[in-house]
Amino acid sequence: WMAGACVFFAALYKVIDVDSYLIPASLALAVAAGVGFSTWHGRARVVLPILALAGVAAGWTSVSLRGTTIVRDYARQLIGAAPARAIVLSFGDTETHVLTYEQAVEHARADVIVVSANEIAGWYVEQLARRHPDVAWPPTAEADEWLPALIGGARAARPICLTQPVPLGPESMRLVPVGLLYCLAPALTPRDLQRSVDLWRAAITPTDAERAL
Repeated sequence: WMAGACVFFAALYKVIDVDSYLIPASLALAVAAGVGFSTWHGRARVVLPILALAGVAAGWTSVSLRGTTIVRDYARQLIGAAPARAIVLSFGDTETHVLTYEQAVEHARADVIVVSANEIAGWYVEQLARRHPDVAWPPTAEADEWLPALIGGARAARPICLTQPVPLGPESMRLVPVGLLYCLAPALTPRDLQRSVDLWRAAITPTDAERAL
C-alpha cells in the first residue's frame, strides 16, 4: 500500500524532480523484497545478493555526483552577489534551498536575509520576525500583497534583491542585474551593465559532464 500510494502520487504530481517522490516506494519495495528473500533457500540466497551488487557497480557511473559542483557554484555566486545587509526574495525551491544551505551549513553571508516568496504564511512571518527583529515585517497577507508591503517598508533601510526578475517594486524603481540577482534601484546605469558583462566573463558555468547529467 505504501509503495502503491507513492507511485500514484508521483504519477499525478507534475514537477520536474518527481523522481525524488518515488524514494519511499523504493524503500517499501526493498523491505518487501527482504521479507520475500528470507523465505528462499539454497543457491538463490547466494546468487541474488551477487546480482544485486553487480547492478550497483554497473549503474554507479550513471548516478554518481562526484565532481558535480553546479549547485554549489550557483549558490555561492547567487548569495555572493547580494549587497551588504540585503533582503533577498527567492522564487522557487531551488533558490531557497541553496541559499538556506549556504547560510545554515557554510555560514556564508549572515548579513543577508533570505525570504521565500512561496512560504508567506503566519508561522513563516513570525519566524522571520523572531530572527530579524530589526526589520519592519508587514502583517500576514497574500503573497502578492505582502511582498510589495515588505519592499515598501524595508527598502529605505536595506537593499532589496530578487532571484527572478519579478516586477514587485514601485514604478519608480528598476530591476538592475547585480551578479545573478536583480536588485531594486532608481535606474539602470552603464556601470550596472558593465558589471554584468564582467560577471559572465568570469562566471563558473556547468561542465560538459554536468550538462549531460
